[in-house]
Amino acid sequence: MQSKNNLIKIITIISFPIILNSCASSSYNERYGSSKKNIPNSEIKIPDSVVEDEESELPGKIEINEAEYVFQRLSYITEDNVKKEKFLKEIINYLNTPYQYGGNSKEGIDCSAFTQNVFRNSLDIFIPRTAREQYKQWKVFDNENELKFGDLIYFDTSRKYFPGHVGIYLDDNLFAHASSSNGVIISSLENAYYSSKFVGANRVKIKKY
Repeated sequence: MQSKNNLIKIITIISFPIILNSCASSSYNERYGSSKKNIPNSEIKIPDSVVEDEESELPGKIEINEAEYVFQRLSYITEDNVKKEKFLKEIINYLNTPYQYGGNSKEGIDCSAFTQNVFRNSLDIFIPRTAREQYKQWKVFDNENELKFGDLIYFDTSRKYFPGHVGIYLDDNLFAHASSSNGVIISSLENAYYSSKFVGANRVKIKKY
């Protein structure tokens, strides 16, 4: 119980500015438009040819982005598990970060950089840079009933690349991802759009020597 209370305090501190920001306006344009920055192409270090995440067909605003709500539904996952706690904290740290094609920072980020940064910053685990490379790195399964916290999940959203989009599965059919329309948010696999675009998942495995 004490561990859970400590986690609540930690994530509440992290979430507080995010919650204030999300509650400050009921308008999508006010909520996301004012915080987005145009990043010059010269600042993007990753060549366009290797950045493969792209959502060519996007649904309307269906995402959940209140960190408090995320914690309420997922806090039991991290109870008595330090690694999962750090992982979830890193995801929450990125919530509301604007989307930037080829971006790799809190100023702007794309979907595969988001997944890469979460694993690296929270667990010191390096995964490939692009959605396609991440998809090929580990065995893929397409049974949604097998999904576990931390799995990488993939979507066929691009006419150019496969897969076109990647996110991180949390639990309860929720996943975190950098959406090209809304930035880093939490969405539901139960949504018809994402359900129809889902093409599989894989589990990051570290070699033991």
